[in-house]
Amino acid sequence: MFPRVPLDDANSTHSRRTGQPGTAAPLSTLRCNPATAQKSPHVNRQTPNQTVQSSRCKHSHPPRKNTSRTWQQRKLEELLIPAKAKNVDGKFTKNDVLSVSGEFGIVNQIALKGKSSAGESVLLYSVVNWGDAVYTKSPLKEAPYGIIKVNQGRAGIVSTLYAVYTLRQHLIVPVFLELYFDSNVRLNNYLKPLVNKGAKNDMKVKNVDVLKGHIHITPNVVEQARIAEFFRVLDDRIAAAKKKADLLKLKKRYYLQAIFNQRLRFKGFTEPWQQRKLGELFKERSERSNQGELISVTITNGVVPASSLERKDNSSEDKSNYKQVKTGDIAYNTMRMWQGASGVSPYSGILSPAYTVLIPSSEVSSSFFAQMFKLVRMLHLFQRYSQGLTSDTWNLKYPLLSEIRVTIPSLAEQERISEFLVLNDELTALVKKKAEDLQKIKSYYLQQLFV
Repeated sequence: MFPRVPLDDANSTHSRRTGQPGTAAPLSTLRCNPATAQKSPHVNRQTPNQTVQSSRCKHSHPPRKNTSRTWQQRKLEELLIPAKAKNVDGKFTKNDVLSVSGEFGIVNQIALKGKSSAGESVLLYSVVNWGDAVYTKSPLKEAPYGIIKVNQGRAGIVSTLYAVYTLRQHLIVPVFLELYFDSNVRLNNYLKPLVNKGAKNDMKVKNVDVLKGHIHITPNVVEQARIAEFFRVLDDRIAAAKKKADLLKLKKRYYLQAIFNQRLRFKGFTEPWQQRKLGELFKERSERSNQGELISVTITNGVVPASSLERKDNSSEDKSNYKQVKTGDIAYNTMRMWQGASGVSPYSGILSPAYTVLIPSSEVSSSFFAQMFKLVRMLHLFQRYSQGLTSDTWNLKYPLLSEIRVTIPSLAEQERISEFLVLNDELTALVKKKAEDLQKIKSYYLQQLFV
């Protein structure tokens, strides 16, 4: 039901990246790939460059910072020419309209958005072949002068609002050009002197004038191709890690439903589950204190130190009325319990009075209930028992929470279930971190390569 996803399949083929379906350059042709290191890199403890060195790559070296005099300033108009092909013969339909996305590049519009937003006729739309570049002339938050992307997929068409360019591929490799403009800083620095923004935040620039700027590149197309292949392999690693993390999340949802519906049980456990009130299993902690680490409760990550959150500290200077939390307690946001803002605390500290703190009885595994409280049916129960006229004022205080009935197994089975689910969570976090670390390595190399 759940296929294994190999994270280290270096030869997985992405024709969008290479332009040659069914081929992938052997890793031995690359200068180095951090993801093929014999030991996993530890990005947290070192710079990405130190990471690769310490990983003892069995191949040569990764792309180095560009200090070579062979890299040159070239006008973009020497490398690209405006494309003039239109869809006048009707070869392409609305199903072939492409969208240009800052995150996903040039992709089929229906595949991206679920529908086509093309006009009645697409006969005057511009044709975009594989390897063509497209400038959007529409601002994004991180790219206020528009974006430049290269088509690495199937040919299609784009609105006449976009500018399309054909690359002189004997001078520049398409994927290399996309990598150059992958950095918003580099993209904005290139476009800003060329683009005049109108009163409606539209781009006042002719298609041909977009090519008047300079970029700093290697004229050696073999080197361009090797750099492009290096990043293709890195992108494959990142995509594989993200895919595995998504698969683990899917498995977690399946196991939660199957275990708490008792369709799946661990070997050796046959006793029937019993129905109990939460008030019989938890008491409310009422102690107050202004001493200890300030902690917070999030929907995504449960209980965390408040200092770890990238947000303004809005806590009161006078914390004498703050609630005390001890390790193993379950804390929840009284107004957001129905959204999943709860978790078992791995810390002792203090919480805002807006939170409720539960002390588990000897019959309870806090980790088990932390998992149970995230079930959709439990969130619906928490919503039903909450008081307030609107969702902005709904709150679930302990007296009402204590009346909720749940069906639970023995303590030993609770602990076995929570152990299994927590291990799944830890594995998911590790795989997600691997993707994030590889993304940092990619960003580092992009920054160092192009000056």
